[in-house]
Amino acid sequence: MPVSAGNQINQIIEVVTFLSPKSVLDIGVGFGKYGFLCREYLDISNDSVKEYNHREIRIEGIEVYPKYITELQNQIYDKIHFGNALDVLPGLKDKFGLIMIMDVIEHFTKQEGLKLLKLALEHSDSVIISTPKILHEQGAVYGNVYETHKYCWKEEDFNSVAETFVYPHNEMLIVVLGKGVSELKNKYSFAMKFKVGLSSRLPFVRTIYRKLTGKKN
Repeated sequence: MPVSAGNQINQIIEVVTFLSPKSVLDIGVGFGKYGFLCREYLDISNDSVKEYNHREIRIEGIEVYPKYITELQNQIYDKIHFGNALDVLPGLKDKFGLIMIMDVIEHFTKQEGLKLLKLALEHSDSVIISTPKILHEQGAVYGNVYETHKYCWKEEDFNSVAETFVYPHNEMLIVVLGKGVSELKNKYSFAMKFKVGLSSRLPFVRTIYRKLTGKKN
């Protein structure tokens, strides 16, 4: 589907705003939800931006199925690259602060997915991935054969690529690789012991974190 799970938005945006990248590459644009949210929370919500239409954050995307793209996505993304991410990524000259792979990696085989992760780490400081913990059978959707589910990812699959931060969630596997992993582990170390979703605990976690570290964020 050109959409992703809605019950992970709080967690994803919590991590994205913590990382505060100056540029984002969204692999698997689809309906454009995460480009939209990054534009809002990284750019429009930025106090340094004085004009509504002024953009300071570069947001690009990769989409394998051009029919998904409408004027909606073109208004949000600075540029959308068309094709398989495995083919597109090696040709991109610019490096990104963050690459997002939201509900996408399950459409690759394990071998393809591991290659994608390594390419993503070569082209960005940080990578955030989300994928369902339980994968149901799915073939082509809206005529797009790339929507086929191919592999159900486990936490250890990501550990084989790099050090990870895994954000506790009941249904989704939310993983961060690259820059920021150690900081995220430190920030949420108290809550991580409970192995439950953090979104409902975030105000409490922030309060404890600030008291323990003396930091404001």
